[in-house]
Amino acid sequence: MVLIRIVQLQLRTIQGMRNKMNKVFYLILISLFSLTIISCAKKDDSSSISNSTDNSSVTLNISSFVIDTTLAAGTITGGVLSQNNDSDLSGVSVSFEKSGTTVDTTTTDSSGDFSQILTLGTYTITYSKSGYLDEIQSITLAADNQTLVASTLKMLPDSCTSGTISGTIKDAVNNNPVTGVSLSVRRGVNVTTGMIAKSDTTSNTGTYSLSSMSAGWYTVETSKSGYITSTFDVYACGDISGQNTSISTTLSTGAMRIVLNWKTSDDLDSHLTGPDNLSGQGHSNAASEQFHVYWPISYKNFYYATNINNCSGCSDSQLSDNVTLDIDSTSAIGSSGGPETVTIAAVRSGTYRYYVHNFSSRGTNNTNLSASETSVKIYYNNNGTTTVTTYNVPNSAGDLWTVFSFDISSGFTFINEMGTDGTFTGDIFAPKISEVTAVTTPTGDTTPNYTFSSNEAGTISYGGSCSSLTTSANADNNTITFNTLSGGTYSNCTITVTDSLNNVSNNLTVSSFILDTTAPSLSQVTAVATPT
Repeated sequence: MVLIRIVQLQLRTIQGMRNKMNKVFYLILISLFSLTIISCAKKDDSSSISNSTDNSSVTLNISSFVIDTTLAAGTITGGVLSQNNDSDLSGVSVSFEKSGTTVDTTTTDSSGDFSQILTLGTYTITYSKSGYLDEIQSITLAADNQTLVASTLKMLPDSCTSGTISGTIKDAVNNNPVTGVSLSVRRGVNVTTGMIAKSDTTSNTGTYSLSSMSAGWYTVETSKSGYITSTFDVYACGDISGQNTSISTTLSTGAMRIVLNWKTSDDLDSHLTGPDNLSGQGHSNAASEQFHVYWPISYKNFYYATNINNCSGCSDSQLSDNVTLDIDSTSAIGSSGGPETVTIAAVRSGTYRYYVHNFSSRGTNNTNLSASETSVKIYYNNNGTTTVTTYNVPNSAGDLWTVFSFDISSGFTFINEMGTDGTFTGDIFAPKISEVTAVTTPTGDTTPNYTFSSNEAGTISYGGSCSSLTTSANADNNTITFNTLSGGTYSNCTITVTDSLNNVSNNLTVSSFILDTTAPSLSQVTAVATPT
């Protein structure tokens, strides 16, 4: 036992010595490692110091990208106003999302406007600005080089609370309330797909009520048998009543209906021009082969059978083949107001053009029209398929909005021009003039004659190097005599005709001619031999 105890003590002594040796060894290793780090740090520092005067950056490889100029693209433009006072909102962040991915962003300028070039497709536009509720709007770029005007968005202050949205649905042709209209409500402006936030049906007085709606903008889709499915925009900021709209009955093949809606007390007027029956007889614009339908009552109907605004003694089919201003309203749709509606029973070949005139602000060129949230909705039954096209007023000054033109061969063209006009009466067509007999060239006549035709009478104006004492034109061929001219080439002479309502014709360029006033100079070269 003693021997065993001695051996155990010796083993413990040896183990202790090993532990001490290991500790010493570890300390040596740590010291060496520390010296290595310090040495490396000094080398790095010296390297850093030596490179401190080298201003060249590290080369950055930009991720590869492709520019494809063959991609179909268009432009989305729009404007943003404050709902409180219709003032322009600058600095609004506008982002464009396509298929769940944000593809571009921009910011509204000092006029509250934005414009963005994008490839074709459906986009969700998100608007955001401090102090206002975020809003979204859906819009679709469908054609190459298209310029699409988004609805001018009126942003709501973030102090808005939830409330009830209510209003009345009326018939676009007779302005009567429509009962039993099914309503489907979605969050956002012009949003026609996705989750339905609320549903309702109009009462026997055509009214609807959407309670407990969170603050913000919504799209309401209307549906009823015998009517064309349509949409309109509403908003909640507390309880907001009077958010009305009109809907159109279904159309016969080849028919078109144009409905003007707005949201102010201004008196807006619809104006439609289009091809008449080409007889050259009847109405006051027959020389232009274009009718003009608008208010007052003497211009609100046009019948193809008579080429005038009445059809006394006509058959039922002749009476129904017309263009008519169904409703003229002096204020926005409401208890007494309504839309302005024009119906074309059968669209003809030729060009139609549609205008909106702010009669209340005529000739003032103010922003009332753009602030009225004006929209034009066109229903067109083309071979049994009804399309709905909507155009929104741009965010710019003007009391006359030239909205669109239409031709059967080319379809709709969005013109979207804002201007001003103090009258805009029945005759808005400029005379058409053309050359009949040019000046003979070369000529020695210093007062040559020239003949042109005009489809309207009016006052002649001259431009360039030519003038004449003749200042009145007839609706026929007109022969004029130019004032005395000197020798030379005349290639800049022009003529215009202005009718009694100050519509100016096309600028007719007189065919170039040469006036030679120098007599030939003769001299003998070879005389006759004499005698001969």
